Amino acid sequence: MSIQPSHPNGNLNRTLDLLKQLFVHRQDCYWTQNPEHKFRLVKDYSNDTKGVDVPVSDALLLRHLTGLQTVGVPIICNDSTVRVMVFDFDDDHFKDESAKQACSKVLSYLREKLKIRDKHIVLEASRYPSDNYHLWVLFDEAYPAKYIKTWGLKILKECGYIKNGHPDKVELFPDGEGVTKHTPYGKYCKLPFGFNQKHKLWSRMLDLDSWAPQPIDLLWNKQGLTLDWPSISLLRQCTEQRLSQRYTRVNTQIFQAPKVAGGLTDRGIKCVVDFWGDGFVVGQRQRFVLALCGYFRKRGIDYRSCCRVVEVLCERSGATLGDCQEFLDVVYHQYFVCVKPVDELLGIGGLKALKLDGLVV
Repeated sequence: MSIQPSHPNGNLNRTLDLLKQLFVHRQDCYWTQNPEHKFRLVKDYSNDTKGVDVPVSDALLLRHLTGLQTVGVPIICNDSTVRVMVFDFDDDHFKDESAKQACSKVLSYLREKLKIRDKHIVLEASRYPSDNYHLWVLFDEAYPAKYIKTWGLKILKECGYIKNGHPDKVELFPDGEGVTKHTPYGKYCKLPFGFNQKHKLWSRMLDLDSWAPQPIDLLWNKQGLTLDWPSISLLRQCTEQRLSQRYTRVNTQIFQAPKVAGGLTDRGIKCVVDFWGDGFVVGQRQRFVLALCGYFRKRGIDYRSCCRVVEVLCERSGATLGDCQEFLDVVYHQYFVCVKPVDELLGIGGLKALKLDGLVV
């Protein structure tokens, strides 16, 4: 007989929309837990022998909230973005300290060092009252998964939970750079406020100070964190440094950073943007960025200056974050991956001569 416990968290009907808004950002597939604690990806084999993914529905989420079914969803969306960052603390992974102590350390870092407000953080006891926790950081819009992973790794490093460049004892979501043809899902994370089918324990939201269980209705006080452009730019730079170091270890012969003469001053960036801004138009932007990269490399202008010019152009033209990331990926490829000799790159043929004398430091 299936167990149908009374739900301890609060009003379910009010909660459903919040659960979808804050935690379910990819609805084309899901995982479900069996009584042995194992999760499996749910497939429909009625019309396809290979099976097709089954989408998330309101009925499914209600079953999750009432304990009839326990659901996990991918953190990384189909466009390789995320809207949450999650730290998972499992008591089985800790010996010298408890999972609660580790979670408290990371929570304190988020609140005191990074000044992230409480309304952007959800503290979940995944099997209350046992010593297992999920710490959720919510975002108000989608950001590249690789940026948020970089940020998460930095936080874990500052808190002492990184070993050999990877999370140690604490599990981080997102765990990958994005989805690919060969990894279309990324790793799933169990949704909060459900019922663990093996241990027969509820997931509860906890107060950030007292760690006392709170009704799920208090999710109405939570909202996503907004990252400003300087923060996004810094995350991009840190991500590229992290990935370039990994890429260099994999293949040092292919990865050859270009020799550069220097970077543009703020005045130089402004002059470039003012001069070329009218040419950065929809339909021609990618070719423009390719030409800009080639021209800058030929003139010995460094990678960061090129990225900054592209960022300012995107900001001025109202380009979306996704479009901006696509253009920055082009810049990264042209500077660090492209094996063409500099004199073969598109450059002056795509851009008119710029008078940069005095603008390079």
